[in-house]
Amino acid sequence: MQMPQLGASTCLWRCRLALQLTAIHAVIRLEVANDVRTLRCTRGAIMKFGCLQRRRGFGLARLLDSGSIGCEPTSATCFAPPFMTYNWAMGLQMRHRRASPGSILALRFISPTGSNRRAQAGSKSQGVRLCRLPRLNSKINHYLEFYRMKFSRFAAMALTLGVATGANADWSQIQNEAKGQTVYFNAWGGGDAINAYIAWAAQEAKSRYGVEVRHVKITDAAEVVKRVQTEVSAGRKTDGSVDLMWVNGENFRNLKNGGLLFGPWAQNLPNWGLVDLNKPVRTDFSVPTEGFEAPWGTAQLTFIADSAKTPTPPRSAAQLLAFAKANSGRVSYPKPPDFHGTTFVKQLLIDLTPNPVVLQQTVTPAAFASATQPLWAYLDQLHPSLWRGGKTFAASAAEMHRMLGDGELKLSITFNPNEAANLIASKQLPATAYSFGFGGGTIGNVHFVAIPVNARAKAGSQVFANFLLSAEAQTRKADISVWGDGTVLDVAKLPAAAQATMRKTAPGALAEAVPTLPEPHASWVEALEAEWLKRYGAR
Repeated sequence: MQMPQLGASTCLWRCRLALQLTAIHAVIRLEVANDVRTLRCTRGAIMKFGCLQRRRGFGLARLLDSGSIGCEPTSATCFAPPFMTYNWAMGLQMRHRRASPGSILALRFISPTGSNRRAQAGSKSQGVRLCRLPRLNSKINHYLEFYRMKFSRFAAMALTLGVATGANADWSQIQNEAKGQTVYFNAWGGGDAINAYIAWAAQEAKSRYGVEVRHVKITDAAEVVKRVQTEVSAGRKTDGSVDLMWVNGENFRNLKNGGLLFGPWAQNLPNWGLVDLNKPVRTDFSVPTEGFEAPWGTAQLTFIADSAKTPTPPRSAAQLLAFAKANSGRVSYPKPPDFHGTTFVKQLLIDLTPNPVVLQQTVTPAAFASATQPLWAYLDQLHPSLWRGGKTFAASAAEMHRMLGDGELKLSITFNPNEAANLIASKQLPATAYSFGFGGGTIGNVHFVAIPVNARAKAGSQVFANFLLSAEAQTRKADISVWGDGTVLDVAKLPAAAQATMRKTAPGALAEAVPTLPEPHASWVEALEAEWLKRYGAR
């Protein structure tokens, strides 16, 4: 498609540029000849109004040192918009024929310093001649095709004029504000490897950014939600006791629906550009996150057994029932609302319900009664064969690991496919322990960090959350010898050494491919837990 020439001092471009901008996330598609390249940017980003010049032969577009976008064909005129900058970029090398699609560039608005000023980086790139971007006017519309416009009138005006939107705060200002703040990070404290990792991350935040992070070890995120609710209801609007919390699922839904979350902020983080958007990082138990929480890691329900005692494990709910009956008193699960116990019940529900699709929708009394009837019939058969006749349940997954190691149980559960490897390394389980999943798949999800609306250290929390999303922190977290928690980053964007660490495995870790099943909608969790406690909790 031939684009109009907008002035004598401008360049003539042959391309199609399509922009999709939602309230949180924007996507650009550049189509040059037969090549399609994708750039993603953070909320509020302004995109360049041009693309690679269509030429025969080799052409290279690259990120100039000043942060402007320029192009460097063999001999051609190119441009760099004066209003564009970047706060993170990794290997943006779009070759006319050889570049890999999906290169990421996180961008943000800056105030224009002159609509027609030449980019200052031109002299740093030998052989590159920069042409001026014409003043923005109606002709710019020839370059844009808008899809699903869901942004505010002010954001639309900012897109047209190339001016700053107040929604995307200057990151350096946030970092400066964060110095000296203390972040009370409320996170589960039931795992030694997790606690050690958080302690390391806190030390790094202190030395790098001057942010003090204190790990408040919790057992149930729902209790933290209640605390935030109580504080806000009592008028404690700005000096809450929780600055950052590890959260997902129904706890996130309750916080979001109650207006108890600060944000949106997550997709303004510089390291958001590293996130793998093919993972469910923008929904949490089918609830849109909309920038109110930042992804931290991935998890999947995994079973652990000892090959010396259980060479052939159960691979479905039906097989598990038969296994429990054949090994009476040697199977258990944590009592809901323990997280692992509730997840186990949800797994059985997905396996047994006649229509799993309904679980992705908000629960209704009729849908609940219909979908859960097979579950209760199953548990009525299972419980008599459980440890202590199903009258008492394991206190936690950690206790199940201990009981598996002692030979008291034949199975344990975890939400970390690499945890068995850590337990073997720490000699809590024998070397013959292994991980497995159901043949039809097991529940998997993303866990997040969120900032309560009344947090004191909002800036410090964002800085710490951004560090947790960094390639360094995510690589260390994924290392089986450290924690082994799954990454939320796109591994292909990381350096080779980081990729190797991400793919490292160890004896005991889940070695088989287990399909990941989506979590039910968050509204199902409380309904399931309430009914389970009504039926079995008093035993």
